[in-house]
Amino acid sequence: MMQNTSHSPPFSLPLRYMLTGMVGFVLFAVDLVIQFPTLAAGTPSTAHVVALTHLLTLAVLLSFVMGAVYQLLTVAFLTPLRWLFAARVNYWAYVSGVVGLWVSMQLWSVSGLFWFGSLVTLTVLVYAIVIIGSILTSSVKGALRGFVFSAHVYLALAVVMAWLMLLSMKTGFLEGQYMRILGTHITLAAGGFFIFLLIGFSYKLFPMFTLSHGFSTARQPYTLGLFQGSLWLLIAYIWLPSQWLFGASILAGLAGTGLEVLDLREMYKKRMRKRVDRPVLFVLTAVMLAAIGFVGFILFAFSSRTMAGWQDMVSFYLLGVIVLTVISYAYKIVPFLVWTYRYGKRAGKEKIPMMADLLNLNLSLWTYVPYLLGLALLLVGVAVTMEFIAMVGCLLLAASLFTFAGQMFYVLDLRKVPGDLLDTKARV
Repeated sequence: MMQNTSHSPPFSLPLRYMLTGMVGFVLFAVDLVIQFPTLAAGTPSTAHVVALTHLLTLAVLLSFVMGAVYQLLTVAFLTPLRWLFAARVNYWAYVSGVVGLWVSMQLWSVSGLFWFGSLVTLTVLVYAIVIIGSILTSSVKGALRGFVFSAHVYLALAVVMAWLMLLSMKTGFLEGQYMRILGTHITLAAGGFFIFLLIGFSYKLFPMFTLSHGFSTARQPYTLGLFQGSLWLLIAYIWLPSQWLFGASILAGLAGTGLEVLDLREMYKKRMRKRVDRPVLFVLTAVMLAAIGFVGFILFAFSSRTMAGWQDMVSFYLLGVIVLTVISYAYKIVPFLVWTYRYGKRAGKEKIPMMADLLNLNLSLWTYVPYLLGLALLLVGVAVTMEFIAMVGCLLLAASLFTFAGQMFYVLDLRKVPGDLLDTKARV
């Protein structure tokens, strides 16, 4: 299992970001239900859908991931977090920027979009620089380093693309390239940052959570290379449209996913822990959904490619792959962090709760079953433009996310959180 090290940052740093992500899940669930008529219409470019999407990507996913990475980086790379003060201060600027940007998107205020978007861009760049700078001090090599380092480079590029879009909206600069910049932004954020980050840490976390040993790492560099190729071929396709580039990108991504499946399958077969927790199994489910998504992209390439179709494809990857993976790892990471901080030093000295006592992971089924069913209904509802089906899907997704957030708040024990947030000392 993961172990606390002398490099671990203050508990308050990852806690603030992850707590913000949990609150974001609740807000996203509420807004998802409110926006179901617009979603069912298959019009992803409307202000409310754009705001909903960025509520998910910025207030939920990126917030939670920032907190998790601040903690996991010190464990996975055996190095202290650089510029800790900047990381602390950056939180307040980031949250302020995200709130302002979300409100500006709801109102579609171009001035608000530009200024709050500029603030978010700056804070994300600060985060990326902190992580990249910390990784560069580590002696850890291999695919883990390649994936996580690349992920943060792509995150920086993604927010620069977003800022260029805002600049174009405000001044008309690069107006003729707006859609290409938008496509590049989405590709770098979803396909570059989130996918690379989740694959990289999966190579570290999956063996830990299954107690797997003796598996081969020989395929991992090829997996990294295939995903790099897939990403840049897709970006090339955006700027130089060619079915050959698009097809090559999808095939490279599918091949990379296939190698990842083989790696995780071998880790699973060589596990020492015979009974695997359900969240770990749903990590595998997310990987399989990613493979299905690549096949879907191939079929989509030969369809009429409507706006509703694009919305379904993006929703499938965001909700079916990225969110599902984040939720699954959160079920393991959050209890570990809480147990380590609150009880770790007392282990062996007095009677304390077991980590498994913090949350019965079998209860995660109350999250997964309605989540997957709701996602399927939402995608079908959008595809056939049936508002009722989309509404039921949104309600199930919202119920699932409420359940997940409630379970995480239970683990965190909100009565103790105010005291935890006062912790400013690195653990030793």
